[in-house]
Amino acid sequence: MSNSRLTMKMLPFSERPYEKFERCGASALTEAELLAIIIKNGTKEETALQLAERVLVKCEREKKFSFEQVSLNCLKEIKGIGRVKAIQLKAVFELSKRFNRSRDEIIHINNPRQAYDYLMGELKYERQEHIKVLMLDVKSNLIKAETVAIGSISEVGITPREIFKKPVEFSAANIILAHNHPSGDATPSEADISFTEKVAFVGKVLGISLVDHIVVTDNSWCSMRKEGLFPKDL
Repeated sequence: MSNSRLTMKMLPFSERPYEKFERCGASALTEAELLAIIIKNGTKEETALQLAERVLVKCEREKKFSFEQVSLNCLKEIKGIGRVKAIQLKAVFELSKRFNRSRDEIIHINNPRQAYDYLMGELKYERQEHIKVLMLDVKSNLIKAETVAIGSISEVGITPREIFKKPVEFSAANIILAHNHPSGDATPSEADISFTEKVAFVGKVLGISLVDHIVVTDNSWCSMRKEGLFPKDL
């Protein structure tokens, strides 16, 4: 029995993604064809193009909005997509996301809604809690956004002091703390409130103000400052 894989060279010339890319350009290819080029190799049962089509179906079923948000484990579960291919796909998706955000674009964040609008694409699809810090200059322009921990605030091994490592490095004037609730309930927990108070205190000592703490879910959000959950003297 042959162990050879099905290849895209077995397809009619006009249907081969590589050749179509050269003839017509990237914009002429379907999402499946573009994904097949990245996947490169198929299996004994299907070509890379057929595998790409299954990947898209799986991702759309899981997330409905954007397949770039699908987790690494979800990709690895797809027959024909092993550890290496899953990592390659996630790397391409992340690179695409970063390039789509212009390096010269000035992002101004001076109210909770603007913070949420920025954060929703970053956090709403995550299945684990991700803690992010938005670093702002004196004019409330975003300097940098950094994921500082993955895991619930009550369990993750991070201290309030560690929150400020990057803000100090980038000379931020203010920060916005943010994390997601995969449960879908944006109500801050007691641990969220306690952690926020500690971060605000450390920020006051360092001269970097904690402007807000935003909790994000897949369909809602909460500004802890707006809800009156900040220490009274901050």
